[in-house]
Amino acid sequence: MANFSLLSKSYLMLFLLLSLGLGFSLSCLDDQRQALLEFKDMLVRDSTDLFLISLQLQTWNSSSELCCQWDRVQCNSSLEVITSLDLSALLLSGKAPSVLAPIFRIKTLTFLDISINFIPGEIPGTGLSNLTKLVHLNMRDNGFNGSIPPELFHLRNLEFLDISFNSIQGEIPGTGFSNLTKLVHLDMEGNEFSGPIPPQLFHLSNLEFLDVSFNRIQGETPGAGFSNMTKLLHLDMSQNHFRGSIPLQLFHLRNLQFLDISGNSFRGEIPGTGFSNLTELVHLNMWGNSFVGSIPPQLFYSRNLQFLDISNNAIRGEIPGTGFCNLTKLVHLNMRDNYFNGSIPLQLFHLRNLEFLDLSLNMIEGSLPTVVGNLKNLTQLSLDNNIIHGEIPEEIGNLTELRELRLLNNQISGRIPSSILKLRKLEVLDLQNNTVSMEIPVDIGNLVNLTTLDLSKNNLSGEIPSSIQKLGKLETLQLENNMLSGEIPTWLFDLNQMKMLHLGGNRLIWNNNVRIRPKCKLSSLSLKSCSVRGQIPAWLSNQTDLIYLDLSENQIEGDFPDWLASRNLETIILSDNMLTGSLPPQLLQSQTLSVLALSRNNFSGELPEISTTSITILMLSENNFSGPIPKSISKLNYLLLLDLSKNSFSGSEFPAFGADSFLLFVDVSSNKLSGKVPAAFGIFTSMLSLSQNDFSGPLPESFRNLNMLTHLDLHDNNISGEFPAFLSQLSSLQVLNLRNNSIEGSIPDDLSSLSSLGILDLSNNNLRGKIPQSFGHLNGMIDTPHLSLESPETDDLIVQLFLRLIDSSIYANNSGLCGVQIAVPCEKNLQPPDHHNEKWENWFSWEAIGIGYPVGFLSSTAMMYVIGYFNMTPLNRRGRRTNRR
Repeated sequence: MANFSLLSKSYLMLFLLLSLGLGFSLSCLDDQRQALLEFKDMLVRDSTDLFLISLQLQTWNSSSELCCQWDRVQCNSSLEVITSLDLSALLLSGKAPSVLAPIFRIKTLTFLDISINFIPGEIPGTGLSNLTKLVHLNMRDNGFNGSIPPELFHLRNLEFLDISFNSIQGEIPGTGFSNLTKLVHLDMEGNEFSGPIPPQLFHLSNLEFLDVSFNRIQGETPGAGFSNMTKLLHLDMSQNHFRGSIPLQLFHLRNLQFLDISGNSFRGEIPGTGFSNLTELVHLNMWGNSFVGSIPPQLFYSRNLQFLDISNNAIRGEIPGTGFCNLTKLVHLNMRDNYFNGSIPLQLFHLRNLEFLDLSLNMIEGSLPTVVGNLKNLTQLSLDNNIIHGEIPEEIGNLTELRELRLLNNQISGRIPSSILKLRKLEVLDLQNNTVSMEIPVDIGNLVNLTTLDLSKNNLSGEIPSSIQKLGKLETLQLENNMLSGEIPTWLFDLNQMKMLHLGGNRLIWNNNVRIRPKCKLSSLSLKSCSVRGQIPAWLSNQTDLIYLDLSENQIEGDFPDWLASRNLETIILSDNMLTGSLPPQLLQSQTLSVLALSRNNFSGELPEISTTSITILMLSENNFSGPIPKSISKLNYLLLLDLSKNSFSGSEFPAFGADSFLLFVDVSSNKLSGKVPAAFGIFTSMLSLSQNDFSGPLPESFRNLNMLTHLDLHDNNISGEFPAFLSQLSSLQVLNLRNNSIEGSIPDDLSSLSSLGILDLSNNNLRGKIPQSFGHLNGMIDTPHLSLESPETDDLIVQLFLRLIDSSIYANNSGLCGVQIAVPCEKNLQPPDHHNEKWENWFSWEAIGIGYPVGFLSSTAMMYVIGYFNMTPLNRRGRRTNRR
């Protein structure tokens, strides 16, 4: 019994000791506990998210003294002090930084995370300076602005600092960072830092992670500094304004695993010798720079590469297949938008770990090889915008993980292979603009995950397969410009997810007797040339998400409906119909309308005043509009194309466009406009047609500023005065038509400096004097593939021959002209007028090969249709960049 009592006392003593120990480990200093409670009170005070904050800090409670047991709190149990606070994502949005004041009293903190709280204002430097023991500080995803406070650099024990995704400005303070010698991880991504990288940053020799991406940092990178950062594993300098070549010292970072320099202005060749050192590299991203030359073979020494992106550069040459053999771990390969040529090397198709392959927007030739079926892990294959020909191999069906297949804008022929129906995970199938023929596979609806199906601009025939109605996820269906036939099925409008439906340019027929109630919310619809008759379909009035509508080349009649004019559409194309009446005033008040094409209808009346500023394309030709052209057109700051030709517009006051206008094309020909020749056009004007009106007076001197003008058509007006010598200074001029006017004087000899002038018509004026012999050097007027002007011995003979080849009718009915061109001899002492000689560029030819003169601007407008200007293009598609960095 005594032994039992003694044993009981021992257990009791042990229990008391454990209880005391447990209590000791879960308590904290009272002033620290009070600081936490004060912080919570400040949060819930006037908070709109009281419930959520209370829920997240439910354990923070004045009745509990065991604050080390509270959520988000960690302590040093032996010292009874708080060492770690995780305050991330506490919904502090809108709270001033002063809300953190109680936290800054907890001076024992070594870990503080206040990320994802969207706290505005400047970083509270004074408070942070108290936390001298901090090792880990995370402030990412807030709204901090201003500069980095100097007090932050008093935290000399910091090893981890993340200030990414804020709005911190100014230059990176190099002197301050030189104090943080223990830093291992530094993330400054997504701020507004500017200026160069300070050299002191490269003295942080313990750094393993450095991210300065998505800022405004500029200048060349200080190469010498990289040699100090031998421990660096992760370097991200992307999306800044760095320039120059890659410093060779960067390649001393032999431990580097992640390197991203994309979205800058680095230039020159990719340094091969350097990459041979980076054998540990796993991720390499260099897209969006100005690298030239070929891929250096040393790049393939990085056998651990899993991610390689060299897209959007100017790299050329054939793809080095032998090198890629070494990159057996490669998962992501993007070489898009360069100048690679030749065929796709077969070695690429042995990279069996590849999941992403993009070779689009290059000059790759040849066919798609059957070994493409080896890439069974591939989820995206993009070969668009190349010169790939031949048929799609049946082996494409082996790529059962494929989600996106983009082969658009190539020369692919043959039928769509039946094996493509095995790709049950396929979400995007884009074969646009090839020569694929035969019928759409009848079971295309088995690809139940399709969201985008684009087979437009091919040679497909037959009817739209009924199985498409099984594609419940389909958002985009583009079948325009094929040879599809039959009635447009109404079940297409029952596909709930459908947003873009383009069926125009086929032999499809719209059933005008069927009333439909679409279940989809369309954003884009094209029924061009689908035999739509009667009024604009009323069911469209319920399509409130519609932004693009093309019903051109149908038999639609009636007035322009008010409901359509009041919608927030961006593009309306109703050309080539039978619409009548005047335009509703609200149509030209829409602040979203960008393209309005109503040519070749029967609209009448005056144009309403324009209060919108968003229109870029305005095409109203071949209607019956009358009255003055609204002056408010000149306020369309983003207008690119204006075609009001073949109407009955009148008046003598023409809209005055500012010199900074973006207007490129203007055609107001075949109207009843009068007064002086309009003088105010923007410097970007490229094509200007004022013909067949009643303009009078001389050509305005302001035309000399139109340096980008390629087509100038003023025929059939009452233009007078001396032949304007400044036309010789319009160095881009390809078409000049001044016929049927009253222009006097002689033809300037300098006009021949327009060496590729393609169309010239000066007939039916009052010109006099000798036609300049130098016109023989106008290459654009002559088609002479077998003659050369390189030999001085034959130059005079060839000039005479050239002059005789030019059509003399372009000088007709100018009784004072003479010259070999019109077989009228000139007096021997007659000298051509002396004009200042200039050197100008060369352009293309036209008239001398007997094509005759079309109306310049109308032909260009038609060309825009041919190249598909008004075809809706998905946002994720773009053409080759014309301006590189």
